[in-house]
Amino acid sequence: MIEMEDERAEAVTVSLLGSAEGSEAPAIMRAAVRAGLMWRCGCRQANYPSHETCVECREPRRVSK
Repeated sequence: MIEMEDERAEAVTVSLLGSAEGSEAPAIMRAAVRAGLMWRCGCRQANYPSHETCVECREPRRVSK
């Protein structure tokens, strides 16, 4: 169930970013992080839920408890 939600979140985010103009992309990324559709690493890189490590710095995803 969680995997399906992650796939949906990723599809929604990719769809939004694909239709966004260059200046809108950062705002959409921030909204996706706030909505829980993406997670942000300590290096400030936004990552899709399916990624367990940051695509930029390779730090593992920290899960809030």
